[in-house]
Amino acid sequence: MNIALCHYRVGETDGVSLEMDKWKKVLENMGHNVYFIAGSTGTSDGYVIPEMNYRFEEDLKIERNAYLKLEDYQGEDELIRAIKRQTLKIEEGLKKILIENKMDLIVPNNILSIGRSIPTAMAFVNVIKELGIRCIG
Repeated sequence: MNIALCHYRVGETDGVSLEMDKWKKVLENMGHNVYFIAGSTGTSDGYVIPEMNYRFEEDLKIERNAYLKLEDYQGEDELIRAIKRQTLKIEEGLKKILIENKMDLIVPNNILSIGRSIPTAMAFVNVIKELGIRCIG
């Protein structure tokens, strides 16, 4: 089985990166092919979608305006357009990686659960639905 382990970052010393390394080893020992997909890969090999990075400037701006105070956009409609633009960029990269590697399963660590990045979560939901790939969320 081809499995994608996904997060905002991998290959660092944060808890999620360390847990993903463990998952990867266990799954590979079971005979699966495991790929990292993240906004940055640190010391690990993997696929990078820059817009998924937890420090990506446009994503931080969206997060700030969606959750704290709407001040960088001329209203909610402009914020929504920015979210949709980011979502599409992430979708494009994600679909390409998933299709090229014939992924059978996606494990989106924290992406669908903590609300950290609206565009990243939306992109994953859209791509999972479109491609019909199984997901452990």
